[in-house]
Amino acid sequence: MYRTNYHDDDMDGDNRRGGRKMNSRLYSNILVAIILSSSLLLSSMVNIVDVHAQRSTNFILSIEPMAPRLPADGGKYHAIIQLQTANKKPIHAPYDMEVDLVSSDPSVVSVPSKVTIREGETYTKVDIITSEKAGKATISALISNVIIGSASIETVRAKGSEAVKLAVYAAPETILADPRLTGKVYVQLLNANGLPVAANRPVVVNLASSDNDVIKVTLDKVVIDNGRSGMFVDYIPGVKRGSAEIVASAFGLESATVTVRTVDIVGNRLALDLAPGIIPAEKGVRVLLTVYVVDDRGLPAKPLEDTVVTLTSSHSDVISVPKNVTIKADQYYVHVTVEARGKPSPKYDDDPNNNDEKALITASAPGYESAMIEVKAVPPITGNLEVEQCKDIGLYISPSKLPPDNNKHPVLIAQLENTKVKGIDVPVPCLQKKEFIDLKVLLASSNLDIGSVDEMLRIPYNSYYGVANFSTNFRSGKTIITGTQTDYNTVQTTLEVVGPKPASLRLMQIPKTVEANDKRHEALIVQLLDERGNPILAPTNMLIEISSSNPSIVAISSPVTMKEGSNYIVAEVKTTLEPGSVEVTASSAGLTSHSIKFNTVSSGYTKLAVYAVPSTLLADGESYQALVVQLQDIDGNPTVARSDIPVVLSSSSRLAGYIKNKDLTIKTGSTYAIAEFITSTTPDRTTITVSSPGFNTVSTDLNVVLQEFKYTISNIPSRLSGLEGIPINVTVSVDDIPVNGVLVQVSGAYAETNSSVTSGNGEAEVIYKPTAGGNNTVLLTISKKGYTTVTKSFNIYIEQPIRITIKTVTEKGKDLDAKVKISIKSSSGGGGGTNRDVEASKGKPVVIDKIQRGMYKISVPEEVSTSNAVYRFERWSDGVLDNPRDVSVIYDSELVAVYSARYLLQATSAFGNVIGAGWYPEGSKAYLSIEPTNVTDALIVDRRFSGWVGDVYSTNSSVEIVMDSPKYVTAEWSIDYMKILLMAGAGSGVAGFFIYRGIKKREEVKRKLPDLDWFKKK
Repeated sequence: MYRTNYHDDDMDGDNRRGGRKMNSRLYSNILVAIILSSSLLLSSMVNIVDVHAQRSTNFILSIEPMAPRLPADGGKYHAIIQLQTANKKPIHAPYDMEVDLVSSDPSVVSVPSKVTIREGETYTKVDIITSEKAGKATISALISNVIIGSASIETVRAKGSEAVKLAVYAAPETILADPRLTGKVYVQLLNANGLPVAANRPVVVNLASSDNDVIKVTLDKVVIDNGRSGMFVDYIPGVKRGSAEIVASAFGLESATVTVRTVDIVGNRLALDLAPGIIPAEKGVRVLLTVYVVDDRGLPAKPLEDTVVTLTSSHSDVISVPKNVTIKADQYYVHVTVEARGKPSPKYDDDPNNNDEKALITASAPGYESAMIEVKAVPPITGNLEVEQCKDIGLYISPSKLPPDNNKHPVLIAQLENTKVKGIDVPVPCLQKKEFIDLKVLLASSNLDIGSVDEMLRIPYNSYYGVANFSTNFRSGKTIITGTQTDYNTVQTTLEVVGPKPASLRLMQIPKTVEANDKRHEALIVQLLDERGNPILAPTNMLIEISSSNPSIVAISSPVTMKEGSNYIVAEVKTTLEPGSVEVTASSAGLTSHSIKFNTVSSGYTKLAVYAVPSTLLADGESYQALVVQLQDIDGNPTVARSDIPVVLSSSSRLAGYIKNKDLTIKTGSTYAIAEFITSTTPDRTTITVSSPGFNTVSTDLNVVLQEFKYTISNIPSRLSGLEGIPINVTVSVDDIPVNGVLVQVSGAYAETNSSVTSGNGEAEVIYKPTAGGNNTVLLTISKKGYTTVTKSFNIYIEQPIRITIKTVTEKGKDLDAKVKISIKSSSGGGGGTNRDVEASKGKPVVIDKIQRGMYKISVPEEVSTSNAVYRFERWSDGVLDNPRDVSVIYDSELVAVYSARYLLQATSAFGNVIGAGWYPEGSKAYLSIEPTNVTDALIVDRRFSGWVGDVYSTNSSVEIVMDSPKYVTAEWSIDYMKILLMAGAGSGVAGFFIYRGIKKREEVKRKLPDLDWFKKK
């Protein structure tokens, strides 16, 4: 840890002399602060006075830069200012704390003048701006009531971290002089050691060619972006053969040059072709003379430059030629028209004085071997009748050989001829006079691999010949061209496409210095060469195998394909982090292979370092950006990553916490990466380990700690009357520093759970509110993340009488219609010695007041009986089956004993038989009936059932009764007077009347008699 801390300890007795020494050191620190910044003079003196005035305040400021060495590159970095107690453990700021900052050398490191540690935070992050000046500076901090803290920071300029020169490479360095092709230029930044270095800012590079006719760069200005060490730019070869220098330059950097050469087949002699091969000896007729260049192998070639060819005719009366013709540097040949003068060639001239054997055309040019061609001019056939005899077509090719250059060539000439003219050994040209229209000749090629021919050739009316094209590709070979026309003889001729053949491969590394950085690089050029070692275009797609002698240094994907018409291919290589040299070999079927040494170099950084900043964290379950992984050179100086570098972090202790983003990347152009650590709530020490392919594993320690509370609690009474709450006041501190945000919670088995949070002065008031009387235990918990939790317990007696109510009901919830004797006795020493036998009756439950909290044994009768009901105990309403039962009485309580019930159904009748009376369970259904419903009484008096009365009223003889209580019913009967009335109507009226009156009297007397069965009706 890079910090200087001061702690004002208590001093007494023999320690006062040491205290005076400490005071002297303190004032020395004040002087340092004054020297560091005059702007802080007054505030420094005031703050030191405050420290002595409040000796109980033991804050420490710890300043930790993110790494002991930072790049002197004008970049932004950071330091951590952490608030600590005397035990050097972090502590939360009780309020917003302003920190004054000063740098001893702002020309090296600058910091803001003020930062704030926010209330509830343990630290703040401070931006550090380095300059491009390397050196050391001390960062000092001062805060009201807090001692000065300081730390030293060193800034360095990493060796080889800056570009000082350019390098430029060409791929390929030798290319065909064909503007249809493109090559590549690679511009690279190098340091003083000649190693690749990433740009720390955009670098503008100017590119120029010494001869744009030879090589032209497509862009004259490019920008190498920040974090990159180089880039490719295209170039285009011209038709001019030769060499050109490509120069790369940039402000403040040493320039670089590369030479690129353009080549082609070198011609050394001229050649001539005349088409048609037999020309009409008719004045003014024009035919084609082809002038071209070939090499010593007879292959078509281009002149080194625009070449003027001189033409002469041995018989100007036979053929007239221009004095000269120019073959351009980008042309294989040139067509020129020559004119027949009307006189046949000497061989076909009837003049006996003409002794010449041949008429010749000669071509000559400086530096080239001359060429001659014989002119065969014969009198043509022009008459209408004679033309009808012309059934042949002559097919000629001029020039006779074509290059495989993927171009269209007007080289096919067709002429109407007669091959059967007596006395002439050559075909005789015929003037085309067919029906005033063009003569259409269909063309076909036997070998489409080397190119294609126009489908049709037209010989215009009143002309001797027509012209068609042949389009080449990149292959050499021969083909038979066939011409057909209705009514004419089919004609064939051979066309040849010739060029150099692929013979070997050439490998090149570009750039010459490739970083061993575990990346892919387009750094390998494979070029196709002919038998003379010159570039050649691939005639077809070619499969090329590329191998590496040591894939642990350089690996190559193989095979690769060189496309048809290409001269080279850029292959990708994959370097590792191990520098070295390997042998790379390219091979292909039928070609001579080639091998080179492919070199990779160290990227300039050699190791990793990891720092925990801050190195001590609270075990509060929070996230901290506390892990810094730095890339360094061999001297431990920070260095810039030239490509993304993946690193993996791990923690040795899961108990301490975990790393949130364990897979990190040091980005291209950066020197470091930061990871988050999530602390647990358990203190522990953990080792943070960092690994990356090609680097040694490094580690550092991180401490996760808990602070210890100090606290005071207001007096808690030992007895409390009633359930009203009482306040409990708590003050929490650490080293006499008040701690805010602390959760103070009070609870108990018979109390509400209430909580409060301490304020900035560390104080909190929490209400203890009991919920039951008796002996209570008060639990007081003081907790905050990052601090050791404190739990205290106190005993308190709560004076609070309790009421218990006991009821007896049936399963249907009805009160028992009986007196029930209930016994309640205290057990286990509780209840204040309560032992009672009480009696409950219908609508009057047992209520027992003023008992104390405790255990009670309560019992009820197992069975209760009356004359018309029987009750049997089943359970208590809370599901308990025990009787007697033990009950813990804490609060006002109600117990309900549940009984099953059986009720008596009683039924009486003066007449008939009653069916269905008896005992029934509560809630069941009884079915009551009587029979017969008509009876005869007193000779001629009839009785008829009229209904049920009592607890049930019904006129039906059969009735359904729900037994929800005891039931008593009586059957009623009525008298039927019909017989008496009939007798009176039959002449016996007087007798009937007296009989009727006698019966009525007996009933009246009977009603007046006392009811001796009254008890049965209950």
